[in-house]
Parts: sequence; C-alpha cells; structure tokens
Amino acid sequence: MAITTGGDVTLSAGTLDSNFCHTGWQATLQAFINATNVNFNNGALFFASASTPAAGSADESKIWCKLDSSDNVLGWYWHDGSAWKPVPIPVGASAADTALPASGVTANTYGSATKHATFTVDAYGRVTAASEVDPTAAATDGMAKAWVRFAGSTGTAAQSYNCSVSRSSAGNYIVTTSNVTFTASPVVVASHSGFAHGTGGAQSFTVSPAIKVASSVESGGDGKAVLTVERAHWDGAESNGDENWDAHGDDTDVSVVFFGS
Repeated sequence: MAITTGGDVTLSAGTLDSNFCHTGWQATLQAFINATNVNFNNGALFFASASTPAAGSADESKIWCKLDSSDNVLGWYWHDGSAWKPVPIPVGASAADTALPASGVTANTYGSATKHATFTVDAYGRVTAASEVDPTAAATDGMAKAWVRFAGSTGTAAQSYNCSVSRSSAGNYIVTTSNVTFTASPVVVASHSGFAHGTGGAQSFTVSPAIKVASSVESGGDGKAVLTVERAHWDGAESNGDENWDAHGDDTDVSVVFFGS
C-alpha cells in the first residue's frame, strides 16, 4: 500500500435549507462553508492511538503513531497491506544522512582480555560515553591482580599475567608482580601438584604439604612472594629406633595467584 506525502482535497457542495434567507454577506458565506463537505484522500495523514487501528478501516492508509497508556509516543508504524511495520530510522554513511542523534561515543571496540569496558547510558537507553578500565583487584571481589604457573625445576613460567619468577634453589622461588601496585602485603595463594615417589640414598614419599608463603610489597608497590615447597624426607632410623624425617625442599610445578588492593 503506497503512502504519499501529498493528497487530494475534495470539496463537495452541500444543500442549504429551502427556506434559507440572505441576511448579510458574512452570514451567507458562513452558511456556504457549513454546508460544504471536505475530504482528504491519499495523503500522509497519521492516526495516533494506543490501540491498533481497526483492520480494513481507512486508518490503515495512514501512518500510525503508536502511544502507550499514558499517551507517550512509542514509535511510528505503517501498514504494508497485511501487517503493521515499524518505520525505520534512516542511518546513512555520514551524519547528514542519518536521523540518529550523535551519541558522543567514538566508534571503536571496547574491552579485551585485560580491560573492562564501562558505559554510561542516559534515561532513554542511549550510550553516551564509553571507556576501558583495569579490573578491580581487591581480595573481596575475587579478582586476581596477577598470577603465574611455572615449572619448578627451572622457574620458567608456562603461563603468566603480570608476574615473573626466579628460582634460588630446589623448592625455593621468588615471584614478583609487575604493572600492578599494592598498598599492603598482598594475599598470595599457591598450590602444587605433589611429588612423584622417589628413592635415593634415603627414601622420600609422595606427600603434598602446604607451601610456605611470605608476601611483601616492594618499592614502587609491586607484590613479592617468597615460596618454599617441601616434602617429608626420611633420613633413616637411629640406633634407638627413632625415625628421622625432615623437610626437604624439592621442585615441582607451582601455581600462584595474587590478590589485594
């Protein structure tokens, strides 16, 4: 169904009363106007209502200004002959060719694996500002500022985020953060996968005790964790039958996570 921007105005003469009496030119002109019928056809009239225009009515040839129950405008619709369709908002290649208002946001991709995207939305649901921020790293929100998984035998990081590792001796490591700052000693969580059973001059057994961790803040605010990974090591029995066990530093793969603010 075609909707035109122009229309036909048809004036149809009515009928004056048979006893019409001319009493003055102004009164006669008004009587002629009152008796004239005016029809507007094929033009872009609009119908404003919260309810859908009646099917098959003349209102289907008009643009429908859809309202809510409080008479707020929800949008414009036109009837294509079978159903009501929303009138699209034109979006062109330039600002001059689009009906959308400028949002104030630069066209870009926001957010990444290391950045959070933040947006400001106005009361109409339009995005008016966008930016990127570093993730919050407070221990209370469960988000890590830095982490690393490294091979204990070399201290080489297999995967890491804002961390570096050095190995001072078997089972002893220093993990330092970079690109993040702490105002107090960070909370450091470390774990390892345990040891393989081994034998040598003395026996050792597969156990997985807790890792000793001491944390501190370096100059500049970087976090530092000193790790010691130990396992129970049997050094034999004394003449009185006492078993000799000591804490033996040993290498194993380690995972470390830093929390704090």
